[in-house]
Amino acid sequence: MQFLRRILFYIVAAVYAVLCPLLILYALGYIYSPETQKGFVKTGAIYLSTNPQGGSVFVNGEEQAQKTPALIQELTSGDYSVRISLEGYRHWQAVIPVQKEEATVLDKILLLPEKWDIAPILGGPFEDLIPVQASGYFLLKAGNAGGRTTVYDYKADSAYPLFSGRDAAAIPDITEVNTVRGSSGILFRAETPSGKRIYRAGLTGNKAVVEDVTELLRGGPEGCKWDPDKPELVFFLSGAELIKADLKEGAVYPGFMKGVSGFGIESSHIYAIGENTIFRTDLSGEARSSILDDEEIFSSIFKPEKTYEVYPFGEDLLFFIGPDGELLSNKLPYRFVETGTLDIEYDRQEQRLLVLRRDAVGVLDLSFEQTGEVTFEKAPRMFWMCRDKKEMSQAFFAYGASHAVYRQGSEVHLAGVEAYGKNSGGFLLEVKPGSSVYYSEEEGKIYFIDREKGNLNSVTLVPEASLVPDPFEQGSGREKAAKAEER
Repeated sequence: MQFLRRILFYIVAAVYAVLCPLLILYALGYIYSPETQKGFVKTGAIYLSTNPQGGSVFVNGEEQAQKTPALIQELTSGDYSVRISLEGYRHWQAVIPVQKEEATVLDKILLLPEKWDIAPILGGPFEDLIPVQASGYFLLKAGNAGGRTTVYDYKADSAYPLFSGRDAAAIPDITEVNTVRGSSGILFRAETPSGKRIYRAGLTGNKAVVEDVTELLRGGPEGCKWDPDKPELVFFLSGAELIKADLKEGAVYPGFMKGVSGFGIESSHIYAIGENTIFRTDLSGEARSSILDDEEIFSSIFKPEKTYEVYPFGEDLLFFIGPDGELLSNKLPYRFVETGTLDIEYDRQEQRLLVLRRDAVGVLDLSFEQTGEVTFEKAPRMFWMCRDKKEMSQAFFAYGASHAVYRQGSEVHLAGVEAYGKNSGGFLLEVKPGSSVYYSEEEGKIYFIDREKGNLNSVTLVPEASLVPDPFEQGSGREKAAKAEER
């Protein structure tokens, strides 16, 4: 009996001696791989989160036990074919790379429905939709009749006429609408029986407050800028002079600043291009401070006697669009796009810049990290999501800057920022030719005028109810990968 116990002890000890190191290695993220010479290799992972959730995950053709959101672990380094399927939605598939000790995180995968559920909002017929970016409103034009222009409050799902009574009958056409992102005020030119007039409208929950500002803004609404918190102070360029107009006081200040070749407004401050300098000042023109006073650097970025649009995104990040559509910045390498830039949109949380060109939509990633000793500064990465000969007219960040909604002619498309999901977007829907669209990130909806009847409709791109929290919280891809490995 004692002999049998001794044999049993030796067997248990031998099994323990073999399994204990294996369990430790497994806990540290190693698995045995007979294909490698070393035998044991460090593993990585893939994290997948979809909207809506609950998609079936297939890795190299093998269905996984987890539905999305899913963390697929114990993967050796290499490329994996991943497919996600959910009934009623298009398949999503990609070839995803995995590296040891890292997790490849795709936390904002949009599954597109096989058939869109179109929600009717307002009967038309409408000819065009005019976005008032990030304000809660947009305008709907009914033909060339400016008096029939409708203001739609998409947060409250309510509508009212821009003009009423005598104003509606007196204003036949609205042109040159100018808006500022985040402001519910607009400037526009209108043809009236007495000639061209310039109006300012403040959009509210149930009424538009419209006033004639022609005498103060004789140059027209184009190029005018203002701070959303102080819409009564309007600034515009006349030649190389920056002019200030106080609409509340009815006063104009010509020569407010001289020698200016471009300006932008952010957080009650003006950022302006002067003579061999870039400076920042408050709206009164006082408290001026220099941002760039190096003449050599200035001349390498800007051309003499040219006017630039200035886009400030905080005190330390500036972008500029030149007369030929060149995209410039105060960040190295200073010049990012040579020609054709139409518009940009910046997402502060993800630190990504959406770039719209006539023939492409791209994203400039400014979230890169540099740790340790760095000899040369790393430049932000530009990723072109789509290129096409057909002219592109609008673009919006969607779903936390992970996708872009863009319009080509009468077609609306979606593109994914991540390079892995080659079919992460595609054609969405068709709209009335010549009309614009609007995407609201808050609502997750695309608003458009339908092709057949000219009605205002919407489709839900991002179902709010199916949003799931990111288990890695906020952070860069590298931070998320580290957190995934910790899990």
